[in-house]
Amino acid sequence: MYLFKRMDRLVEMAAYSVQNRFSKTALLVMTSIASAVTALLQSAGGTLPMIGLIISPLSTLPVVLITIISPLLGFYSFALTCLLLVIVQPSELLIFIFTTGLAWIGIG
Repeated sequence: MYLFKRMDRLVEMAAYSVQNRFSKTALLVMTSIASAVTALLQSAGGTLPMIGLIISPLSTLPVVLITIISPLLGFYSFALTCLLLVIVQPSELLIFIFTTGLAWIGIG
């Protein structure tokens, strides 16, 4: 039963297998795609008034997965998402940096 089993060993094994399976270029491409998806989901809160508020919290998921694979790639993803939000919707940048971004850094 996995409910009470420690998850850190399972996460380490999954991250190790992903790091060994893909090249560094492929990992950077996955990081950039996760950053783009995160920026789109985060900017949905300002673009679509009611539905966007439901979609916006889902922006943590792609970057949490990248942070689990590698903390350095998670930092790259955070920085790239901030740059994308400056271009796409600057009003969401402060929300991302101080709430959503810190949440996924803590979770990852």
